[in-house]
Amino acid sequence: MMKADPWPKAGGGGMAEWSPIADERASALNERLEILRERNATIYAASDFCEAETLMRRVRREVAGELNIDAESDMDALDEKIASIEQRLRNSGKRSVKARS
Repeated sequence: MMKADPWPKAGGGGMAEWSPIADERASALNERLEILRERNATIYAASDFCEAETLMRRVRREVAGELNIDAESDMDALDEKIASIEQRLRNSGKRSVKARS
């Protein structure tokens, strides 16, 4: 009889990455991150977006593990990172409009 492996395959992530987010604030931050992806933040703010994705993964894991204080702290950092990306995208849009004039 084969023993079940409790760990996901390398690079596959854990259950937290694939489960629905149980925390309202974390869910809202995830939605904002997805909107930024749709607005091409992966191109215009690539490194910041990558950091935000990493923070989101951490938040998902902390929420799933009921590490509430850690999750709140990382959600604060993620909120600031997302706001920074949103500002960069707003500013890049203004520059491209001015460049066309």
